[in-house]
Amino acid sequence: MSSSDYLSDGISFFNNEMDPIYEDRLARELNFGPEGVDSETKIPTDVIDREDQIVVYMSVPGLEYESLKIRVRDYVLVVKGEICTHFDPESDEVLIQERDCGPFKRHIALPIKADASHVSSDFKNGVLEITILK
Repeated sequence: MSSSDYLSDGISFFNNEMDPIYEDRLARELNFGPEGVDSETKIPTDVIDREDQIVVYMSVPGLEYESLKIRVRDYVLVVKGEICTHFDPESDEVLIQERDCGPFKRHIALPIKADASHVSSDFKNGVLEITILK
Protein backbone atom coordinates (compact mmCIF):
# COMPACT_ATOMS: atom_id res chain seq x y z
CA MET A 1 0.00 0.00 0.00
CA SER A 2 1.44 3.36 -0.99
CA SER A 3 1.45 6.49 1.11
CA SER A 4 -1.23 7.99 -1.13
CA ASP A 5 -3.49 5.01 -0.29
CA TYR A 6 -3.05 5.74 3.42
CA LEU A 7 -3.77 9.41 2.80
CA SER A 8 -6.87 8.55 0.77
CA ASP A 9 -8.08 6.17 3.50
CA GLY A 10 -7.45 8.85 6.15
CA ILE A 11 -9.41 11.47 4.25
CA SER A 12 -12.22 9.00 3.65
CA PHE A 13 -12.30 8.15 7.37
CA PHE A 14 -12.33 11.83 8.27
CA ASN A 15 -15.17 12.60 5.84
CA ASN A 16 -17.28 9.61 6.93
CA GLU A 17 -16.65 9.67 10.67
CA MET A 18 -15.79 13.23 11.59
CA ASP A 19 -18.05 15.33 9.34
CA PRO A 20 -21.22 14.49 11.31
CA ILE A 21 -19.50 15.61 14.51
CA TYR A 22 -18.54 18.97 13.03
CA GLU A 23 -21.89 19.38 11.29
CA ASP A 24 -23.67 18.76 14.60
CA ARG A 25 -21.43 21.29 16.37
CA LEU A 26 -21.98 23.86 13.64
CA ALA A 27 -25.74 23.29 13.73
CA ARG A 28 -25.76 23.84 17.49
CA GLU A 29 -23.67 27.01 17.19
CA LEU A 30 -26.01 28.34 14.51
CA ASN A 31 -28.93 27.21 16.63
CA PHE A 32 -30.35 24.74 14.12
CA GLY A 33 -29.98 22.07 16.80
CA PRO A 34 -31.93 21.35 19.96
CA GLU A 35 -29.96 23.59 22.28
CA GLY A 36 -30.09 27.36 21.96
CA VAL A 37 -26.77 29.13 22.37
CA ASP A 38 -28.44 32.01 24.24
CA SER A 39 -30.43 29.81 26.57
CA GLU A 40 -29.63 28.41 29.97
CA THR A 41 -32.95 26.59 29.90
CA LYS A 42 -33.25 23.92 27.22
CA ILE A 43 -36.47 24.23 25.25
CA PRO A 44 -37.33 21.18 23.12
CA THR A 45 -38.10 22.55 19.67
CA ASP A 46 -39.23 21.10 16.34
CA VAL A 47 -39.12 23.11 13.10
CA ILE A 48 -41.19 21.70 10.24
CA ASP A 49 -40.92 22.92 6.64
CA ARG A 50 -44.22 22.42 4.83
CA GLU A 51 -45.17 23.37 1.29
CA ASP A 52 -46.72 26.73 2.20
CA GLN A 53 -45.47 27.37 5.74
CA ILE A 54 -42.82 26.83 8.39
CA VAL A 55 -44.22 25.55 11.71
CA VAL A 56 -42.27 25.72 14.97
CA TYR A 57 -43.33 23.69 18.00
CA MET A 58 -41.79 24.46 21.39
CA SER A 59 -42.48 22.54 24.61
CA VAL A 60 -42.78 25.12 27.37
CA PRO A 61 -44.79 23.65 30.25
CA GLY A 62 -45.30 26.03 33.13
CA LEU A 63 -45.04 29.08 30.91
CA GLU A 64 -47.64 31.82 30.79
CA TYR A 65 -48.46 32.62 27.15
CA GLU A 66 -48.69 36.32 27.95
CA SER A 67 -45.04 36.33 29.07
CA LEU A 68 -43.78 35.23 25.65
CA LYS A 69 -42.11 37.57 23.23
CA ILE A 70 -42.05 36.36 19.62
CA ARG A 71 -40.17 38.32 16.98
CA VAL A 72 -39.22 37.55 13.41
CA ARG A 73 -36.70 39.45 11.38
CA ASP A 74 -35.62 38.35 7.93
CA TYR A 75 -34.31 34.79 8.33
CA VAL A 76 -34.45 34.54 12.13
CA LEU A 77 -37.24 33.76 14.59
CA VAL A 78 -36.59 34.87 18.18
CA VAL A 79 -38.63 33.52 21.08
CA LYS A 80 -38.07 34.81 24.62
CA GLY A 81 -39.76 33.91 27.85
CA GLU A 82 -39.29 32.56 31.33
CA ILE A 83 -40.37 29.29 32.84
CA CYS A 84 -41.07 29.98 36.48
CA THR A 85 -39.93 27.96 39.42
CA HIS A 86 -42.35 26.67 42.00
CA PHE A 87 -40.03 27.13 44.93
CA ASP A 88 -38.17 29.88 46.69
CA PRO A 89 -34.41 29.29 46.33
CA GLU A 90 -33.83 31.50 49.39
CA SER A 91 -35.90 29.44 51.81
CA ASP A 92 -36.70 26.07 50.20
CA GLU A 93 -34.32 23.13 50.18
CA VAL A 94 -34.59 21.49 46.78
CA LEU A 95 -34.13 17.72 47.04
CA ILE A 96 -34.57 16.92 43.36
CA GLN A 97 -34.78 19.33 40.43
CA GLU A 98 -35.12 17.78 36.99
CA ARG A 99 -37.33 20.36 35.28
CA ASP A 100 -35.60 23.26 33.59
CA CYS A 101 -36.58 26.68 34.82
CA GLY A 102 -35.50 30.23 34.24
CA PRO A 103 -35.31 32.63 31.32
CA PHE A 104 -34.73 31.44 27.79
CA LYS A 105 -34.08 33.01 24.43
CA ARG A 106 -34.03 30.98 21.23
CA HIS A 107 -32.80 32.21 17.87
CA ILE A 108 -34.07 29.86 15.18
CA ALA A 109 -32.63 30.17 11.69
CA LEU A 110 -35.34 30.02 9.05
CA PRO A 111 -34.95 28.74 5.48
CA ILE A 112 -36.99 31.70 4.18
CA LYS A 113 -37.06 35.45 4.68
CA ALA A 114 -40.08 35.86 6.95
CA ASP A 115 -42.51 38.74 7.12
CA ALA A 116 -43.84 39.56 10.61
CA SER A 117 -47.31 40.12 9.18
CA HIS A 118 -47.39 36.44 8.12
CA VAL A 119 -46.62 35.01 11.57
CA SER A 120 -49.20 33.59 13.96
CA SER A 121 -48.95 31.65 17.21
CA ASP A 122 -51.07 29.41 19.37
CA PHE A 123 -50.48 27.96 22.82
CA LYS A 124 -52.16 24.80 24.07
CA ASN A 125 -51.26 22.22 26.73
CA GLY A 126 -47.77 23.64 27.24
CA VAL A 127 -46.87 23.60 23.52
CA LEU A 128 -46.23 26.84 21.65
CA GLU A 129 -47.00 26.60 17.92
CA ILE A 130 -45.68 29.34 15.64
CA THR A 131 -46.73 29.36 11.99
CA ILE A 132 -44.85 31.40 9.39
CA LEU A 133 -46.46 31.59 5.96
CA LYS A 134 -44.13 31.40 2.98
